[in-house]
This record gives sequence, C-alpha cells and structure tokens, in this order.
Amino acid sequence: DNYEHAYIIGGKDALSNINDIWTLDIKKYTWSKIEQLNNSSTDKRYGHTTVYFKKKLIVFGGSSRYLDYFYMTDLEVFDLVTKKWITPNSFTKNVLKLRKNHVAEVVGSYMIIHGGIHEDGDKREILNDAYMLNLTNFKWNTLSIKTESDIKEDSSIQMYNKNKNVLDLDIFALG
Repeated sequence: DNYEHAYIIGGKDALSNINDIWTLDIKKYTWSKIEQLNNSSTDKRYGHTTVYFKKKLIVFGGSSRYLDYFYMTDLEVFDLVTKKWITPNSFTKNVLKLRKNHVAEVVGSYMIIHGGIHEDGDKREILNDAYMLNLTNFKWNTLSIKTESDIKEDSSIQMYNKNKNVLDLDIFALG
C-alpha cells in the first residue's frame, strides 16, 4: 500500500452527526467523496478514530448521539475496494471501557489505542490506558504503558517512528 491518500469518516456539523467518507489525494490536494454501497451498521459517529490497514478503514469508538451522549460499542471496517461496511466480532464492550476522543495508530498488524473520555451517566472519566487490537483476528489485548507523569487530557496527537527496531509510540497530551 502506498500512502497517497488521507481519509475522513463521519464527525458532526452544527446540526447533526454525519457519516460521509472523504479522501484527500495528497499529491494533487483534491478531495473526493467515497461512495458507500451499504450503510454502516451503527449510528453516525464523532469522537472516533479511523486507521488505514490493507485497503480498509478501521473505525473504533466515538459517540453517536449529538446531544444525548451514547458511546459506541463496536468496531467497523470499511473496505475501500468493495466500498462496503463490515462489522467484525471483536467483543469490545467486555474488554475495555467505551470511549471517545482517544488516539489510534497502526503498528504492523495491530491497532493501538490510548486514552480518551469515558462517560457513564453523570460520571466522566479521562482515560490513560492502552489496548492493542490484532487486525487479522480482531482480538483485543491490554497494553502496559509507562508514562513520565499521571497527567490525563481528553485530546492528544501521536507519532510513530517506523525506523527503530523497538516500538516507539509517543503520545502527546494537549491541554
């Protein structure tokens, strides 16, 4: 796979959630809307992550209701070749806390997620945990993370350095 495109799925505008898929051709700087031949099996979402893996877009987490927060329990895959959605059986809800505003990165054949926000009724928790999803069998594993501080934020960016022999996933919190 060559990385000549960036992808955006869903989100929200001033009035509602949306479920469009757009791609940016990085060389031409042009946007195109991608046709979806079937509907996603869940509600439109925002606060989720999308990663690219072997001509598929892997969508995880987020919230689906605009005013009444409802966290997503599923993992969805959009196949860029067939233009269809599939929902793998990943048992997400039983393994990790549901979340939005987390970060995700593909490392080899794994998606690593970190942090985010979990809300249950009036209780809001900013997460500082990490999980790894095997993208070939869709099984989750807990990761042990080592941080220099216990500062938790609800938004962050990440960088992955592919040129090292060891995993170097740097998570930066933005306040």
